[in-house]
Amino acid sequence: MPNYKNQHYLQQAYLRGFAVTNVPEKWGNDSAIWVLSKDSGHIRLKSIKNIAKRSHYYSFKDKNGKMNPLIEKWFNQIEKEFIKMRQHIRDHITEWNLTNRASNLDPKYRRILAGYTHINMIRVPSVFDNIKEQAINFEKEMSSKYGEAYDENPAQVLALRTLIRLGQSQEMNIVDALMKRTLDVESFLRTKVSLATSDIPVMMYDESRSEGLAHESTTIFFPLDSNIMLRFAEFGNQVKLIRQLDLTKVTPLHKLIGIKAQNEIYCRDQAVLLQIADYLGLEGKVHKPL
Repeated sequence: MPNYKNQHYLQQAYLRGFAVTNVPEKWGNDSAIWVLSKDSGHIRLKSIKNIAKRSHYYSFKDKNGKMNPLIEKWFNQIEKEFIKMRQHIRDHITEWNLTNRASNLDPKYRRILAGYTHINMIRVPSVFDNIKEQAINFEKEMSSKYGEAYDENPAQVLALRTLIRLGQSQEMNIVDALMKRTLDVESFLRTKVSLATSDIPVMMYDESRSEGLAHESTTIFFPLDSNIMLRFAEFGNQVKLIRQLDLTKVTPLHKLIGIKAQNEIYCRDQAVLLQIADYLGLEGKVHKPL
């Protein structure tokens, strides 16, 4: 049976897209990734199964006092679709790089991609802690109104799932908002660059400093793996594949990733994390794996 105790707020399959190629032999089959801590400035190689997780983070106690992993199971279903979607994008980009001709992505993956981007905007602690607090406060309010007649545990889960499913930002549904934007899929396959990601993998940027999905000038960045960057740009509902050979765009991207990260930044290349540490004024001390 699956162990739902250790719940990852960054999907392990997602992080494996940024994993190192050479893992210490004693680690066996574990995937590993370099991690920069913004708190300490230190860079360590860590097993992916041991990072970006919290015990029963998405669970609630049921009537019998057992932890209910319903939300985690729901996330797992969505993540299975992500694995297929990412491979679909990789296949098309590989074909495109070989033939020098753009290929269209399967339209059915467009909404899956928007939905997965939305999930990664809200499931991380910087956002989900607030959602969880709202759900608990909702349960307390309803219990106060209806007393013992109120079945608190299912309602907590229902309130939480409702908030997640709607993904509402004031008056807007996040998935619909992403669907209305042009999606640029930028490939760095022909370069030696390794993209990084962080514990806030989906990032908004607006030069006007007025970030929000309702603003057309706001761009949403989401590193898909170490070679592919997704960018939800201007309104237009199109998909464009971009073979990115201009490496001058990588440095600003990594600066943005470093600034937006809550605490941890991940990459297969420790040199990239050293650069990000330098951008942030951190020590950038590398600890070699034992």
